[in-house]
Amino acid sequence: MAKLYSNLLPIFIFLVSPISWAPIIKAQNSDQPTWARRVETKTEVITTLQFYFHDILSGQKPSAVRIAQATQTNNSSTIFGMLMMIDDPLTIGPDPSSKVVGWARGMYGSAGQTDFGLIMALSYGFTDGIYDGSSFSLLGINKATQPFREMPIVGGTGLFRFARGYAVAHTYQLDLATGDAVVGVLDDLLTAEPDINSQEIGRVQGLITSADLKTSGLAMNLNFVFTAGEYKGSTISILGRNQIDDEHRELPVVGGTGIFRMARGYAITNTYSYDAVTNYGVLEYTLYVTYVEDAANIFLANE
Repeated sequence: MAKLYSNLLPIFIFLVSPISWAPIIKAQNSDQPTWARRVETKTEVITTLQFYFHDILSGQKPSAVRIAQATQTNNSSTIFGMLMMIDDPLTIGPDPSSKVVGWARGMYGSAGQTDFGLIMALSYGFTDGIYDGSSFSLLGINKATQPFREMPIVGGTGLFRFARGYAVAHTYQLDLATGDAVVGVLDDLLTAEPDINSQEIGRVQGLITSADLKTSGLAMNLNFVFTAGEYKGSTISILGRNQIDDEHRELPVVGGTGIFRMARGYAITNTYSYDAVTNYGVLEYTLYVTYVEDAANIFLANE
């Protein structure tokens, strides 16, 4: 049995910047927003940013408009040659009315004739906390029909000068009638205690989607990745339904890797705390797991 705590911060951007900007960060540390996390090494600052990207094509004030297309675009199954200009809000939660922390501005266009791939050339500019006035640039292909997409970060300004890194995107919500979309992914911090500054023991990565028309039921596809202690390098997989209105929820453990190869069991989770204003919450997980000892010994022997 193990107790774990997971942060509810749903988008993942990973950036590395030179340590030379650390004094600026320290001087403004009290203005550190909840949607970002920084870790300093001897030579670099590693930043994880998590937010929602709202691409709105409908209504009187769309945030994305078509500015060009090829002669064959309307006859293409992938709308090849379509080019969009965007000014999309970035928010801390999936609700469009949640706090805006920045804007994604630039262009994307359909660049695949046989599959739907968008070439993205975007600048993410931030307006919150110590990142106010800083930006990073993303340039790459977005395989929009795939559950998870990885794209490169190629530079930045302000606190992100000389930045490099990657972005992982997941479509949280899509209206097929209007084309409006909310893009997000789950990459939550795992700690030994509820305090975010307590010992970091891993990450929770995966997919959460609304799966109930009448109640707050979520379909959970999660991978618990351990990065510290005796379980470092091992993972546990959870797949099931989370009725988040209930005080205590049970989810099945369906497998694992490393020490937890061929694992089976269950997880009990409850909401330890939640701030509706910032959309920041802490979940408590208690895991009950059985696994095959021989498989675990093989893993340990190869370490």
